[in-house]
Amino acid sequence: MKIFINNINTYSGSCLCETLDIIQNEKCEIYGTLINQNEAKEEDMYMYNYNNVKKIVSKTNKDKLVKYIVTSNLCVFDMHNTGIEEIEYVIRKLKNEEIKTKVTFILVSSIMTWNKTKRKFVKKKIEEKIEEKIEQSDNVLTKQTNDKINSVQNCQKNNIDKYRYIPEAFSEKDYLKRIPSSGFKELKTIEILVLSLNSIKNINTYVVASGILYGNGENVFFPIFKNAWFGKDNQIIDKGNNFIPVIHVKGLCEYVKNVFIYKPEIKYLIAVDQEYVTQKDIIKSVANYISANNNYLSVSSYDSIFIKDSEKLCINLRFQCTRFWNLNQVDAINEKKKDNPNVLSSDNEESGQIGENSESEENSENEKNSENKENSENGKRGEEESCIKFHCQDGFVKNISILTKEFCEYRNLKSLKIMIMGPPGVGKTFIGKKICEHYNLKICSIQTLLDECKKTNYKFPEYYTNNLNDVGNTNKLNLNDISSIFYKKLKSNECKFRGYVLDSFPRNYYEAKMFFEKYFVSDVVDSSKDLTYSKNETMKKKHKKIKNKNEKRRNSNESKHSEESEMSLSEEETESKVDDESEEDEHSDSINKKTSSQSYTSESLDELENEDQTSENGDSSNEDRINENTKKNKKYDIKNDSEENKNNEYIYNENKNMDPRNNPILPEFVIILKSKEDLCRSRMMNLPKDEIIKGHNDEKGFERRYNKYIEENCRNDYLEFDKKNTIEDYFIENQIEVLNININEKSILEDILTNIYIYIEKNKKFYNFLPSTDEILKNKLHEQEIKLLNEKENIKKNEDNTINEELNKNDELIKAEKKRQQLLMEYQQQYIHNQSLPLRFYLIKNILPILTDALIYICKTKPKNPCLHIAEYLLENAHKYNVDENTLPLIPPKKNEDKDSPNN
Repeated sequence: MKIFINNINTYSGSCLCETLDIIQNEKCEIYGTLINQNEAKEEDMYMYNYNNVKKIVSKTNKDKLVKYIVTSNLCVFDMHNTGIEEIEYVIRKLKNEEIKTKVTFILVSSIMTWNKTKRKFVKKKIEEKIEEKIEQSDNVLTKQTNDKINSVQNCQKNNIDKYRYIPEAFSEKDYLKRIPSSGFKELKTIEILVLSLNSIKNINTYVVASGILYGNGENVFFPIFKNAWFGKDNQIIDKGNNFIPVIHVKGLCEYVKNVFIYKPEIKYLIAVDQEYVTQKDIIKSVANYISANNNYLSVSSYDSIFIKDSEKLCINLRFQCTRFWNLNQVDAINEKKKDNPNVLSSDNEESGQIGENSESEENSENEKNSENKENSENGKRGEEESCIKFHCQDGFVKNISILTKEFCEYRNLKSLKIMIMGPPGVGKTFIGKKICEHYNLKICSIQTLLDECKKTNYKFPEYYTNNLNDVGNTNKLNLNDISSIFYKKLKSNECKFRGYVLDSFPRNYYEAKMFFEKYFVSDVVDSSKDLTYSKNETMKKKHKKIKNKNEKRRNSNESKHSEESEMSLSEEETESKVDDESEEDEHSDSINKKTSSQSYTSESLDELENEDQTSENGDSSNEDRINENTKKNKKYDIKNDSEENKNNEYIYNENKNMDPRNNPILPEFVIILKSKEDLCRSRMMNLPKDEIIKGHNDEKGFERRYNKYIEENCRNDYLEFDKKNTIEDYFIENQIEVLNININEKSILEDILTNIYIYIEKNKKFYNFLPSTDEILKNKLHEQEIKLLNEKENIKKNEDNTINEELNKNDELIKAEKKRQQLLMEYQQQYIHNQSLPLRFYLIKNILPILTDALIYICKTKPKNPCLHIAEYLLENAHKYNVDENTLPLIPPKKNEDKDSPNN
């Protein structure tokens, strides 16, 4: 049998190769094409497995590709990874090609072609969730007062009146009504073209509209799982009450396989899970199971554009999975498989008619009322459980544990359990934090966990809380109380999936033995109890579903034929049998409670004889919890009871022979740091004053802690009689390799960390969303480029700063010089002014009056020689003015005047 699969190195292609490898006990020859690496998505980092493919067909020669399609028995094209042009070319070639052998062509489409389809909404009460809450609250109410009971009952009555609008479920018969959004209109045309190929001879085409795919490392829901793994806040678009039709990728491949086997006459099929799940249910289930962060951020519909695949997350549609098979058809094919396993089913036309008739009868009931629709859907689902099953058909929420396991396996995520030890002052806490930063882990030390417990209002024992606020408090928690705090932390989701670094706890061989082995035994017992409790819950739910179905069928089928009434009577008889069995189970449950509690108490006392009274109190509290859990189990099968009792006896009696390496909290990597006492002391003494704690980080505290560490964890190898067990011996006994690192004055932090990283990654490489070597080199080159650019910018800035400083200095000097010159000028002017004042008064008093009169006289007379006339006027009239002649100095006559005077 030849099978052709397009793009086998993709999310759905690799899964198709795995599921279609064997069909009806016959080995198939698979041919396929590859997608270009450039077209692959960023989150598809892991390699897809397609080792069972016989030959890879090249896409360059398209005519040869069409020949492989024509000669194959089954051809599958998935539109989640196929281009529109590629499939259009194949359809055009198939229309013009002569097909000699019978070919089944299956196109896997998307449910998004229904995105804009007009739908009706049904008003429905919220009843199922409230019933579960009431059942859970019954056990709690017995311990509370009557006032609290009344308040809780009143709250429940108010909650019952809530209603919700739910879209009606579409079936494959409504496929002509489908209206796609703008981004999926071309996909709808491809669906029509593929269905039109049925007119060609020897070709049988199907269109399988699949829900949003999940599982196998995730595709659309990958950001949700990634945020939960990192413990980030969860984003919900709008209110998150929209229904998302989903299907597991393995379930889709099994559905395609069954379509090829049964070859139904229905050409348009819908493949979705049986469970109707909302966006909020998906995000909350992932966050509660993987993440420790329960914060939910509501994103508006306008801002959802920035979220990847937001259109698929905002879809609000419900669908019925197309049930194309029938019970008689399944039985006939199974018998043929036993007789002739290599022969395919022959009566395809008859089976198709039977399938159509069964579906028409079921869908006729759906057209009556909206409530009858939901009842018929539940009835179909119950019948489907007895027919063909595909992977995770119960739904996303019920199989969240399987999905997380697949996510971690396909994405190569590993929970790293590391322990770091060393003497005080060696730097183990600092190195432990560096390891946590590199691998995104959580450091777990006594001090950090105590601080977290104080923030979360953890109930400490009385002997510790009474003297907690005293300055001289020397009381410390017992080993049992400390270990319970560590157990709680290590059971958290972040430590379970990502891992942790144990910092200096447990501190010695005996603490390690008690801490790890005690948790291992208690964890196995709790897991067995949880399994029984989960089985009982499923039995309860099945009884309730059967009762609800039969009550609704009685009301709706009163006017039906006698054959239907006989069927209902047979169902009532099965109900009565189940009820009788459940009543008998109650008696067996009470007997098993006594035996399990007695065996547990006897074993716990044998194991804990050498412990303190506080540890005995802790064990008694654990016994009370387990007894309370056993009281909850009221109904379960007798066969399950016998198996559980055998398992419990084996757990309690053979717990000493258990392999401690299977312990979920036992570290896989143990690092012991070693250094000299002087070097540790110098590091401790160089701590800042703010970090020093008396009796712990000071000199006395260092000596006390260092001596204690040497006594407990260091053995003198020179002495033969020294048979002291160290903490390193405990891990060597459990076949765990221990890394010893000697730290001296010349040791470099980067070298120490690289050695630790090589030790952790030596056996198997894991992804854990760590950067690859290429990314690390790119980041280093990018950092170097940024450093060079920053250095150049700094040099330019320094040069500019020096130039600006010089210019500023010059400007200041110029301004200072100008100010100095202005001051000098002002001083000179003031000095001249001060010196000219007596001369001015002298001239005003003695010269200006006669001089003004002389000038007036000359102006009147206007002589030819005015200077002589002025002089004559002054000589003639000088006596008229009050001038002291004695004080005036005599002016000697000039020589020329003396010579000229006698001649005249």
